[in-house]
Amino acid sequence: MPERSSVDPSVNINSLGLPAIKRLIDDLAEPAYRVEQIVRWVYGQGVASYDDMTNLPTGLRAKLADRSPLVRAKTIERQVSAVDGTRKYLLRLADGIEIEVVGLPMVLDPLVRAGHRD
Repeated sequence: MPERSSVDPSVNINSLGLPAIKRLIDDLAEPAYRVEQIVRWVYGQGVASYDDMTNLPTGLRAKLADRSPLVRAKTIERQVSAVDGTRKYLLRLADGIEIEVVGLPMVLDPLVRAGHRD
C-alpha cells in the first residue's frame, strides 16, 4: 500500500510554512535538521531549484522535487519611480496568473518620516 503523506504533493514548497515543512521532512523520514537547511535555502537564499541546495543529498533533492515543487514567480515587468524609489513589479505565478506587487521605500531617518525636513 502506498505511503500516505500529510502534505499535499501539489503544493509549491514556497507556500509552506515551518510546520508544513516539518511534516514534509517527517513524511520523508529525514532528520529534523533538514528542515532548517531547506528553510534557509527557500526563504533565505531564494533558490530556484532543489539542485541549488548543495548541502542536501541528491536523493533528498529528488524526493523533494517529486513531493513539493519549487516554483518561483517570474518577473514580467519592473518599474522604479525616479521620484521616491517606489518599485512596481508584474509577476507571473506558477499557475499563469499575473499579479502586481508594489515595494515602498523605507525612510530610516525619524525626522524625515515625521515630515520634518530641515
